[in-house]
Amino acid sequence: MKSEKRLTILCAMILVVLTAILLLPEVTEESLFPWDGSLYAANGQFFKTIFCNMKEVAFSPIEWVTAYYNRYPELAIRRQPPLFGIIEGVVFLMFGASAVSAKATLFLFVLSFVLGWFFAIKKLFKDRLIAFLSTVLVISLPMTKSLGTTIWLDLPAISFLMWAVYFAKTYLEEKEKKTKYIVLTALFLVSSLYTYQSTIFAVISLIIYMIASERQACLRKKEWHLFWSLFLILMMPLVLFTLKCASDNLLSIVGQQPATKLQAFIPINKRWSFENWTFYMMSIWKGFSMLVIGSLLWVATKTKKKIQKEEVLFLIWFFIGYVTCSYMFSKGSRYGYSFAIALVPLVVIGVKDTVYGLFLSEKAKKIRDIIVSLVLCSMVVFNLTGEKKLGFSKINRMDVVAL
Repeated sequence: MKSEKRLTILCAMILVVLTAILLLPEVTEESLFPWDGSLYAANGQFFKTIFCNMKEVAFSPIEWVTAYYNRYPELAIRRQPPLFGIIEGVVFLMFGASAVSAKATLFLFVLSFVLGWFFAIKKLFKDRLIAFLSTVLVISLPMTKSLGTTIWLDLPAISFLMWAVYFAKTYLEEKEKKTKYIVLTALFLVSSLYTYQSTIFAVISLIIYMIASERQACLRKKEWHLFWSLFLILMMPLVLFTLKCASDNLLSIVGQQPATKLQAFIPINKRWSFENWTFYMMSIWKGFSMLVIGSLLWVATKTKKKIQKEEVLFLIWFFIGYVTCSYMFSKGSRYGYSFAIALVPLVVIGVKDTVYGLFLSEKAKKIRDIIVSLVLCSMVVFNLTGEKKLGFSKINRMDVVAL
């Protein structure tokens, strides 16, 4: 048992080191992209200013915020959930406002994302090899590096989500202290959505998975009553905030016509065209080709092996994300990432089941694991050295003197 724990800790440490090697050189550069990342960095300055002027803000919050907006009208906090900006503001307060401080805040979230992904997958599938290799694979995706070194909110939101997955599975397995784990699940799900709402696809799929696991018991258990009460009450402010301040974002989803100011992000104007509904299929193939190939391998193995309930969780995540993002007028490769990564565990399982099917002898277990690792490592190398069509060009960056 102790050796198992030590191996798990060692795997987690290796993943942290790999993440640091891949991202830290970019994180320590005093520069930002002149896109939304700069606006998210400015959100940290907004909250730092609030922390430094608490008396004035407490005395007249509406007037203070209005005056701040009038001075900085492009502030993005009006249209985005506040959690990342609040934490970034604390970091700015401690170390000063700079591009490095902003990216260091993001880097901490990326480490949380990596560890959360590893422990959640291990908890779900009870297989350290699958957890480790799927985490290495997700780290190696070109878009992961781009999102981990540019101030976007995707990875921070997914980090909260994966810890919610971990606590949800713990809740389903534990016989004692179940209330603690259901509360943690609700809090981390809410935190994920208060960071960035793109994780809603995975949130829905996780709740479906939990209900399917408990079935009728979820209607009468006090833990579920607590979960729904906590989740819905905490989500109400975010729902009202989104309806009031980010209605243009909602129109891009439910509107019948694309908003004029979003035309730059709308490659296809006909919602029900074949081109529109295959946009992300082509985008995923171009940017995540290894995931597509591995997923096809996974599908092939399911002719002989039964689909696990945990695999269905990731299938639902992918399906809801694909349909929703295809329905939206506004499109981009970054949106595709929010549901394409749901394929990662399936890819690893597909490779493992294929190799294990070729080498049936239990005596060959170590050889099978080595072959699985080599196949996945070749995918990782391809991701790290192949064309990064979804990355961001350094040419478009601008140096930051001060925030």
